[in-house]
Formats: sequence, C-alpha cells, structure tokens
Amino acid sequence: MNIWNRKKDSKGKSNKSKRRKITIGKPIKDVVSGEFLSSRIVERNLPFLGFLTVLMLFYIGYQYYVDNSVREQTRQDKEYAELYSKLQSLTEEFNSYSLQTTVAEATAEIGMYESVDPPIVIPFAKGEIEE
Repeated sequence: MNIWNRKKDSKGKSNKSKRRKITIGKPIKDVVSGEFLSSRIVERNLPFLGFLTVLMLFYIGYQYYVDNSVREQTRQDKEYAELYSKLQSLTEEFNSYSLQTTVAEATAEIGMYESVDPPIVIPFAKGEIEE
C-alpha cells in the first residue's frame, strides 16, 4: 500500500482496515518446523550459502595449517637453541685444546719440542729446480 494514496476518513486519519499483525511465534515455529527452508528467499540464496560454506571450510583448514606451522617453528627454535649451546661448548673446548701451551704439552709427550731458534734460509745452487 502506497503511503501517498491512502484514503483518509472524515477525521483526517488514514484508513488501516487491513493492518498486518507482527507475531513473534511464527518465525520461531517456521524455523523449528523447517518451513523457512522452502521459502523463495532461501532457495535463491543457496549458491551464496554454498560459497560461504566452502569459504568457512577453507578458513578452518587454513587455521589448522597455521597452527601446525607455528608449532613446528617453535619446535625448531628450541632445537636450534639446544644445538647453538652445544656449538658454543664445543667451540670453547676446541679453543682450550688449541692453546699453544696445551699443544706444546701434548707434543712433548711424544718427544716433539717447540723450536727456540729462528728459521734459516737454505741456499741452493743455480741450475737446481725450485720446488
């Protein structure tokens, strides 16, 4: 009913003889009985509802993927920290073994000693092959 074409009675009020009553129970009854699924609006929007369903499933799958990726990265970070601490301890151990005094003590056990004389140049005659 168009609001501009309403007939007015003698007192200037619009004639509302066919007034529509809004009830709260009918929509609930339609949902419970499943009657709303057969309405034209739902039938028209089924492709969109299917799209939303696929989008929701994609979102859930992606969330699982992200959770697993974060869990794996956390595990690798812990493993990296453990390996880095092992590297530091092994580097410190290697540095302690490579000190000159430690090497000198270890070679003294087999009879090798550190030279105290500077190196000398050995002369060679012309015509000898340099190698």
